[in-house]
Amino acid sequence: MSTTKIIIAFVVSIVILTVPLLVTYIWFPSVLGRYIGLVENVIAGVIGGLIITLLLDFTIRLRDERALDKVARVGLSEASRQTNRLMGLFAAMVKASSSGFLPSSIDDLFGSESAELISLHLDLYKPGPVMPQTSWPVYIENEIQYIMSRLSEIQNRYQAFFSGSSLAAIAELRINPLFIVLQHSSETIQDDKQMQIHRPVLNIPPDTMKQLMKDILTSIKTLQRDSYRLKTEDVPHFPHFEFQDNVLPKLGDARYEGPPGPPTFIGR
Repeated sequence: MSTTKIIIAFVVSIVILTVPLLVTYIWFPSVLGRYIGLVENVIAGVIGGLIITLLLDFTIRLRDERALDKVARVGLSEASRQTNRLMGLFAAMVKASSSGFLPSSIDDLFGSESAELISLHLDLYKPGPVMPQTSWPVYIENEIQYIMSRLSEIQNRYQAFFSGSSLAAIAELRINPLFIVLQHSSETIQDDKQMQIHRPVLNIPPDTMKQLMKDILTSIKTLQRDSYRLKTEDVPHFPHFEFQDNVLPKLGDARYEGPPGPPTFIGR
């Protein structure tokens, strides 16, 4: 039995035992006769004891909550770092496929214009912004696999300490269908080559892409709100650094302007 339950049981027992004595003292004092002074001392002692007990319960609760929050703060800070890495990846995809548009907020980063750029203009055959040089699909796959693996570890390690909203946000991120497609984009390209299909971009149906990006935004904002509430060391923040001129990719480095090919099927 927890400390709180023991304290509650104690308080209820004392109240039940004391109520008849208190009723007698208030409405039938004559019955107590010469013991009325003793009764007053007992009632005062019981009230004082109850106050001390309630203060003790409050102190224990506060200590336990602070201990849980401390662990949750560490876990949510770790999750925030992975969320920031994820936003950095999307910032790179938007920047590389843009003809001039650059997001200025998290809402812009996962908004309609960004969704269209990634789906219809990110040239998957161009080299990604890393050394040694590799294609965009391989770069994206490596990043997504690492981030999702870390989020899975964080979720498993801290699930007893996270709030329901934080757990749900991480789970929604991990199962978002867009990440499944991105993790298999290299395989899609190989299959396209074998079937002689020309699909240089993801070409996910616009409404689907926008909704999936919106779902990602919702999860990130939930983690951001919970991080601010717990005052974590790291919080999800807009990746300003990725949009500097001296940071790869350069603006439009992997922009595709031609016909997108057949749409990529994606479902939940």
